[in-house]
Amino acid sequence: MPGIIIKGGLGYFTKTENAEFPIIEAYVGTGITKIDNYWYFKGDTDGEVTQARYWSVFGQFNAGKRVSESEYGLGLRFTYSQYIDFSFYDTYSASTKSSYKKLRGLTADPAISAGYNLYGVNINAQVGVGIPLIAPSVERTDTHTAYEGTTEIRTVINSEEKIRLYSFIGRLSLQYKLNFNKKR
Repeated sequence: MPGIIIKGGLGYFTKTENAEFPIIEAYVGTGITKIDNYWYFKGDTDGEVTQARYWSVFGQFNAGKRVSESEYGLGLRFTYSQYIDFSFYDTYSASTKSSYKKLRGLTADPAISAGYNLYGVNINAQVGVGIPLIAPSVERTDTHTAYEGTTEIRTVINSEEKIRLYSFIGRLSLQYKLNFNKKR
């Protein structure tokens, strides 16, 4: 399976007197992500593997406008991510497996969004970028494995690096809005 992403949160919506962005939203939430990526060239059985598992918490503020059944907006999300595992390697006979320990970071994620309300469910698309605010040093371990006949030879190199969690963001979401103040 290429990956699993599960995120959930709660939000609060209110209307303002601002004509350009009359809807203000605030969200908080958390999520877990698991990525198993493998690629290779056509006709070749060797390739490269990337595995990542991390959890994150976020807070997001949006300002938007509704036009008929459509909605558009601008948002800013702050996300803290903590990696449980982040490793990558190739599958050649002499290969190097690299991994990071204690990889974490805080990002600011400005984004734009557009949505459409269909039978009370908001179908939303969002694009943006992740800009690192905090990038602490992490430990990188490179393990090089080679074979001389049937003898396996391993070389381990440890180093410190600063990894900045830049990203491009693309999200599709389904939202159902609970309105506890609605009069029946």
